[in-house]
Amino acid sequence: MAKRTFIARRIAFDTKRFVRDLKALTKERGMTFTSLAREIGVHDSTLSYMNTIGSVPDGTSLAALAKWSGLNVADY
Repeated sequence: MAKRTFIARRIAFDTKRFVRDLKALTKERGMTFTSLAREIGVHDSTLSYMNTIGSVPDGTSLAALAKWSGLNVADY
């Protein structure tokens, strides 16, 4: 059987700008990142890593954040 090789395609995502807009929305709604994480079911460390080192979250977490915030990830 032939060995298959999969190559992940890298995409550009401006985590810093997404987090900035997410922070504004959480503040506007009187929330913290910790309370947001609990509400939408993502690990608070996900938001912490996004905020401190600019890491891109997994697809499920990003989808939950986009749904809650109304932000379109394609804009970032």
